[in-house]
Amino acid sequence: MTDEKNIFEYCGAQVRKQDHDRFLTVLFAPKERRSDLFALYAFNQELAKIRETVSEPMLGEIRLQWWREAIDEIYADTPRKHEVVEALAGTIRRHGLPRETFIEIIDARGQDIYDENPQSLDDLRDYLQKTSGNLARLAAQVLGGADPVLLEHAGSSGLAWGMIGLVRAVPYHLSLRKVFLPADLMEREGLSRDFLAAPEKRESLARVTGEVCAEAEAVLRDLKTGRRSIPGEAHSMFLLNSLSRSYLKSLKKAGFSPFSLQEKSDAFSRQCRLMFDALLKRV
Repeated sequence: MTDEKNIFEYCGAQVRKQDHDRFLTVLFAPKERRSDLFALYAFNQELAKIRETVSEPMLGEIRLQWWREAIDEIYADTPRKHEVVEALAGTIRRHGLPRETFIEIIDARGQDIYDENPQSLDDLRDYLQKTSGNLARLAAQVLGGADPVLLEHAGSSGLAWGMIGLVRAVPYHLSLRKVFLPADLMEREGLSRDFLAAPEKRESLARVTGEVCAEAEAVLRDLKTGRRSIPGEAHSMFLLNSLSRSYLKSLKKAGFSPFSLQEKSDAFSRQCRLMFDALLKRV
């Protein structure tokens, strides 16, 4: 077994464990592209877990700077010894992925390590376009090239996925004393981070999360109109839309309350829908 095979298997194992939804979409990608997608998604997980692994923001900043330097070294053709960095270096080399996109993702992740939440829906969209949207654009480049329309659709897919994901993750983020819901919507509903989980605030919270979900649903609706411009080889990345719609349905059943979600009971139907959407090339 070669060292390269080892590091890509490591990335695949990390994605399977920490980002199982994206792992499932990769299984429907062309076989020769799967390892590169695993490298991208493993990189994303390295950044996403910084908040939960540091005790103060300064340590998070140090970790983010480590990744900036690691990206610069990749483009200088001197990647450091680290499973994800080495795998990512091969992916970047094979597909000519742009350095500035990786740096923008890292810089945007700086918001994760501080307590302040986005001020508005526009700020939330901006954060998600730079994180989840950029990640989706990189995945689309691995799968289908750099066509501007394809990358625009990929960014929208990542945006919708990110919005729904942040709503689903409200309880988890609260455990880290972090909130990603727009501050202006929370203020309108009389909500604060410290009392967000209070039973008497559930209806107010549902109005905020429902508004975020409505934005995501509108993005998904627009994506359906542009599905003919998505090449077949890039389709697997857009299976995120199938999962987004499924999770959105679960949130609607829960009255948009992230504390009332019963996602495990919907898991089988969600995976069946994913399989059918993959077979029928639905976006």
